[in-house]
Amino acid sequence: MGKIYEVGDGREYPSLGSVPQEALCAGDTIEIHWRAEPYREKILIAARGTREQPVTVRGICGPQGQKPVISGHGAAARPGYDTGVTNANKWVVKIGRSGSNKDNDYLSSYVIIENIEVTDCLPEYTFTDWRGETHHYDVFGAGIWVDRGEHITLKNCIVHNCSNGLFVNSRDNEAEGFFVCRDILVEGNEFYDNGIPGSILEHNSYCAAIGITYQFNRYGPLKNGAYGYGLKDRSAGTVIRYNRIEGGRREISLDDGEDNPMIPAHEDYNDAYVYGNLLIENDDGPIRVWGDDEIVHFGGDNPDVPDRGGTLYFFNNTVVSYRQRRVYTENSLDRGAYNNSPASQQWDTKGREERTSLFYFPHGQHVDARNNIFYAAGPEPAPMVPVVDTGSAYFSHNWFSGTYTRFVPNETVDEERGQGREIRLDDSNIIGGDPGFCDASQRDFRLREDSVCRGMGCEAAPECIRRCHKAAFRLGADKAVLTRMPGDRNIGAL
Repeated sequence: MGKIYEVGDGREYPSLGSVPQEALCAGDTIEIHWRAEPYREKILIAARGTREQPVTVRGICGPQGQKPVISGHGAAARPGYDTGVTNANKWVVKIGRSGSNKDNDYLSSYVIIENIEVTDCLPEYTFTDWRGETHHYDVFGAGIWVDRGEHITLKNCIVHNCSNGLFVNSRDNEAEGFFVCRDILVEGNEFYDNGIPGSILEHNSYCAAIGITYQFNRYGPLKNGAYGYGLKDRSAGTVIRYNRIEGGRREISLDDGEDNPMIPAHEDYNDAYVYGNLLIENDDGPIRVWGDDEIVHFGGDNPDVPDRGGTLYFFNNTVVSYRQRRVYTENSLDRGAYNNSPASQQWDTKGREERTSLFYFPHGQHVDARNNIFYAAGPEPAPMVPVVDTGSAYFSHNWFSGTYTRFVPNETVDEERGQGREIRLDDSNIIGGDPGFCDASQRDFRLREDSVCRGMGCEAAPECIRRCHKAAFRLGADKAVLTRMPGDRNIGAL
């Protein structure tokens, strides 16, 4: 059995800095007790646990269920803890050690971070390093940062007011070394109010790993004026299930694995599984920057990296768009204008009608979409376009807002960015006006007993069944997650 380090007022260890973080071993646990004042300290876990005896950082809640808060604003690192890290200005809580070491000497494994609230990792804030020197945080940082991590679990945490909420790092360069994070579980967390206003580069979560699962999380809107994504991922073996994701330039962006060549070389790189999620696209005014009208992106953005060339399996999701009908009176800025490129770069949108693009596939990717609800909300919804650019799609047993969905079934079409795509719909899809939500005006997207979406679904695709991916849960009211009954064939996530 490992040692338990009790942290808090009146405890053996009054501060996080008093815990010998550098000496943690398999089975050790840091228990951080809630107090009214945040812990203004940094934590670095560079330790190796085992499956049976992980290294754990656990928050102990207050009398009303308050999680202990770890704030980067004025935070101090453990004095004298010379970790050799090269990016101490990028994180508040960190797993794994950075540096140019190209072996696995710095590898952290079987680490659990659970039940804490992490906040205040922004460039306007300062911290004190292990030498006692004061620095500002970098513009690209994260509340929780993972380097050289394997078998890492982040569970029941809240991360907000940071540039990135969560960042999982894999790299291949001389400065940082060669490493790939593996087997990452992101479960039951809340990410919101992250990002940098005016920038497209920071997100609620941004991860690159081999083997990553996001489940039961709640993603809220980014900071006002921030143009990042809700969930951005560059991994192999990506599974996104039973999450609530609201806002972001895209709710989900599954880009290429540019961080390390082992990611695109992995056998699970090409396909991804997204199911049981509630995705909400808010109406945040006229499109401001490239990609702002898209909900899910699947494919590469780096021409020098092998792209995902497979299938996005997208099933039992509820997708709601609040984008409203309008015609653009001026061009929008291209993404380059938010990435240290000339601000004169523009995307030709003047005179174009507003739309909601359900899927953006830049290089011929494919989506297999079954048992989903695609709902256009509000008084004058913008039309929904199923697929833009060169991708293809197969739709079966879905519900579409009929008046507002534009597609040409069973034909190849050319529109705007689309060089040609095939959209196939079988006769099982429902095109209607009311999916039968309990109260869409209050964002209660559960199905009424008389909903047309009840009992109208089908089995997941054969590949999903072979890989043991099926919709075993459904989202309930507020944060509830409920087990689906055997034989449940309801369409959507709720």
